[in-house]
Amino acid sequence: MPGMLTITPAPLALAVDIHQPWLQLHYAN
Repeated sequence: MPGMLTITPAPLALAVDIHQPWLQLHYAN
């Protein structure tokens, strides 16, 4: 579990960064 936690934050944050604007656009329309 700890090993995964150290690996996940960067890709997870990147995925959130990429998807957040798309989600905002998607729900705004």
